[in-house]
Amino acid sequence: METGILKEVIAVIRAEQQRRASLLTDEDPNFAYDHWLFKDEPFVNELCLMLLVTLRHHVERELVRLAARAADEGEEISGQQYQ
Repeated sequence: METGILKEVIAVIRAEQQRRASLLTDEDPNFAYDHWLFKDEPFVNELCLMLLVTLRHHVERELVRLAARAADEGEEISGQQYQ
């Protein structure tokens, strides 16, 4: 996975967080706090969690391929062998 893609996803998450926070600036402070705490923040957290899970799966796949390459005299394995 390219780092450029990860940076773009992080930028999208950050922009969404800022967009949602800016929508609450003109609201009653109590309403804004509750809305952020129970609706907006969990959504942003889910986006971050999805990114972390995707990154973990990618690293895991690369480690398996690296281990298979080391066990198979340095040659890359095919996708079918990986499965």
